Amino acid sequence: MKKTHILLSVACLGLSLLVQPAFAQSSNKPGKDIDKKSLPKPEMTPGTATPSPQTEEKKPEKKQPQMKPAPETNKPESNKPETNKPEPKKPEMKEKEEDHHPDGEHHHDKDNHPGHGNGHGHGQAKAKTHGPPAWAPAHGYRRRFVYFPKYETYYDNEKKVYVEKDPKNPKVWKEEENVPEKLKNVDLKKEVKVEVENEVQKVNEIHEEIKKKYPVNYQPAAPKMN
Repeated sequence: MKKTHILLSVACLGLSLLVQPAFAQSSNKPGKDIDKKSLPKPEMTPGTATPSPQTEEKKPEKKQPQMKPAPETNKPESNKPETNKPEPKKPEMKEKEEDHHPDGEHHHDKDNHPGHGNGHGHGQAKAKTHGPPAWAPAHGYRRRFVYFPKYETYYDNEKKVYVEKDPKNPKVWKEEENVPEKLKNVDLKKEVKVEVENEVQKVNEIHEEIKKKYPVNYQPAAPKMN
């Protein structure tokens, strides 16, 4: 409403300025009166008044700053570790294997296992041919010969053979890879006499006596030098 009143007042002021010079010119001429009613009336419609130098200048419109888009907060969080993953299955623990020696026996105490130093692997079954038998002395206490006095038989740990008198010819000593017949049904652990330390020399002396008394086809292996 205020803007409409201002425009109307400005229009009226402009009309008065235009009418005054025309009225002054007509008043100087004698005998002519100007009828104000005959003057054309300007159409007074709001918003159509002629502009004047006194009109207010339009202020430039202020540009509203554009709002920056808000950062997206609903993005999927890809860096967070997934907590709903199933846990990896733990490897099932195998049942404890049975004791290799359940009765506390050494595996060399059984007939199907080898003794020390015959080239067989640990726990590997021994072929029943020749080699250190179950009663053979352990590695740390091994000597050259194992003697069975009752049966007059030796076991040579170097050559891996038995040495005994030939049953057909008692004057001859012979080598046998297999267990002699007279020792097969004997508990050799009770009969064995392990020659250790100073007794080794005694065994060698016995063999020297045997060589003198009997023709010998048995040649003991040379002792190994440590």
